[in-house]
Amino acid sequence: MKSTGLFTAIIVWLISGASAPAAEITAEVGGRLHVDGALYDEDVTDLASGTEFRRARIFVEGALAEDWSYKLEYDFADEELKDAFAEFSGLAAGSLQLGHFKQAFSLEELTSSRYITFMERALPNVFVPSRRIGAGYENYARPLGFAAGVFGNGTGDSNEDEGVGAAGRLVFAPEVGEGGLLHLGLAATWLEPETTDPANDSFRIRQRPESHVTDTRLIDTGTLEGAKSMQNYGFEAAWNLGSLSLQGEYVLSAVDTSFGDFDFDGWYAYGSWFPGGESRPYKDGAFQRVEANDAWELALRYSSLDLDDGAVAGGKQDDITVGVNYYVNPYLRFMFNYVRADVEGGINGDEEPNIYQVRVSFDF
Repeated sequence: MKSTGLFTAIIVWLISGASAPAAEITAEVGGRLHVDGALYDEDVTDLASGTEFRRARIFVEGALAEDWSYKLEYDFADEELKDAFAEFSGLAAGSLQLGHFKQAFSLEELTSSRYITFMERALPNVFVPSRRIGAGYENYARPLGFAAGVFGNGTGDSNEDEGVGAAGRLVFAPEVGEGGLLHLGLAATWLEPETTDPANDSFRIRQRPESHVTDTRLIDTGTLEGAKSMQNYGFEAAWNLGSLSLQGEYVLSAVDTSFGDFDFDGWYAYGSWFPGGESRPYKDGAFQRVEANDAWELALRYSSLDLDDGAVAGGKQDDITVGVNYYVNPYLRFMFNYVRADVEGGINGDEEPNIYQVRVSFDF
């Protein structure tokens, strides 16, 4: 079945309420708006300073029947469907998701863009598969948590011969000290390319410089022809104690092709601090909304991405990001990021651009 056909079937099923009585169906509307501006102090590559609506999303969620809920979310900035799934929570433990949703991989990816510390996720996020159509199970009952799923294409794909994939994540998150948290996680994904012509299967890995206003990438593997599969392996760690939070991840991506096997990797580490004593809440294997009013957050991140291996010379990039966030309240936040990028062997050779960017972020 094509992804578009599966998506249509899911929508029809949601609207019908899975044969549930109409009185049991509920709906709650919400959304988010992220407005960005970026100024690029360019070195070699033209990055084009400017502004954009980074996200402009509307969602509806609620109950379909006893133990059944749903969520539908559309992003007008990307003109793309985000979440579109039904969830069954009537199991003895955990819940089952069916539809279009995020795969279980990466602490930073699974933390909503409403709650991430920096404007953009770190460089290794390029390896994260994010949302696809499929079925998944999760059970985050601290201190242990587990999630896994099988997936086909995303909603925008329409090939007759779909790519297939799977993802799994294991989390250990005990309490440490007085109200503190330690998070350790392991995750893996497997993906076969989607194509109608197996002889022309391909992958391509490229990344923006932790700024989305520009569409330009500084490092790029180019098209990797004859692709057979891609496996991603991730290690997550975080420590949260009061107003201080530390977080980091390492991701290894192994690409198998007819012309050889290639390994690419990346990592990041950062710390954040609330001078006023606020803290980052944690639930279900990810960080949640900071309950802050008239509060500041200071953060520093180092991230690295290596797209060189063997005959593939995609380049290396290391970024240092300084972040300052001001919370008017838990739903309205102003963000400033300064990014210093150091590129070696990139598309246009070595370069060191500076990036200054701001965001107005609110949700309801």
